[in-house]
Amino acid sequence: GSSVDLNADWGFGFGLGYNISDNFQINGTLTWASRSYDAKIVQDDGTTKRYSNYMDSSALSLNGVFYFLNGDITPFVSGGAGFTYVDTNIQNGVGSTVCWWDPWWGYVCSGYVPTKTENDVSYNAGIGVRFDVNRQFGLQAGYYKTWIDISKASGTPDFDIWRLDILFRM
Repeated sequence: GSSVDLNADWGFGFGLGYNISDNFQINGTLTWASRSYDAKIVQDDGTTKRYSNYMDSSALSLNGVFYFLNGDITPFVSGGAGFTYVDTNIQNGVGSTVCWWDPWWGYVCSGYVPTKTENDVSYNAGIGVRFDVNRQFGLQAGYYKTWIDISKASGTPDFDIWRLDILFRM
């Protein structure tokens, strides 16, 4: 009966790719996003708790892209796999404070609270269009979906991503 409603938000990322041919590319991407969410948690005794917080996620993936045409404008499909780190920012342990002497700032204290995190395998697929402005520069717009293989989830959580890539070639 527990559920999470993720809200849309901005993220960023970067990647490097190698064009094996005019129609096929291998690339790696590193992405990061912070999304707000509303969660309903059903406790063992049947009572519910509600959370509103921010979830941080980052993903590292290896992808393949197939471009259908050889011209300046070409549609593409993409697919890949990697790992996704998710921090729910929900406290799951006792917080602590550490203090130390800093030569510039004086006596400094910092707090730490452990939160629920996950490191899981993820998969992605996408479709879109690439537009080459010239041989060194292009733009690529696409819709992507990422699935995260979380072991205790009912079903497979997924994210919808609209992405605009700026391409630089050497």
